[in-house]
Amino acid sequence: ERLQVAPDQPMLLACGLIRPYKNVDFILRVMADEAFDGTVLTISGREAGFPDADPQDPLRRTRQLVEELGLSSRVRLIPGFLPVPEMSGLFEAADALLLPYKEGYGSALLLMGMTFGKHVLTTPVGGAEEYLAHYPFHTVVKEATQEQLRVALQQTLTKLRPAEPLPEVDLTIFRWETIGRQIEKAFAARFDHAR
Repeated sequence: ERLQVAPDQPMLLACGLIRPYKNVDFILRVMADEAFDGTVLTISGREAGFPDADPQDPLRRTRQLVEELGLSSRVRLIPGFLPVPEMSGLFEAADALLLPYKEGYGSALLLMGMTFGKHVLTTPVGGAEEYLAHYPFHTVVKEATQEQLRVALQQTLTKLRPAEPLPEVDLTIFRWETIGRQIEKAFAARFDHAR
């Protein structure tokens, strides 16, 4: 309600430090396509790594692009960082998390999206495909281009409608004892093979 998103409107989320490699500009340009008229994008965080970043106006560049593209009615901006309860609420409200990074070494946001059971749209950077191998709610964009992002976003939206209850996901593969057993088996296989 606070974000003024109707119950039947999909809400997409991009958040955290808005850096050039995170492709938020591409997300906004794709959202300008009329195919996404009924979709709301929420961007929360602050810009960093841009030569004209302004600490007094944490989403200045983003706001300017939103206005330039005529997206003010479909984009919600939350400048600055949110405390944990508010960020948790934002993840609960979102239908999908957008991480179409051009480059990266991993993403804590990816794990947050999985923790909250959200559909994750991502590129394969930072081992994302390995993380998502056993997580059913994802779309992987092979390259961080505007056209591939547009197609992937359309695919993502079809997976969100109609909204169905999320099935239970077995997350035991992420427990340390499970990982430890897999490592033991890998070492045993390797050393048995070397003999």
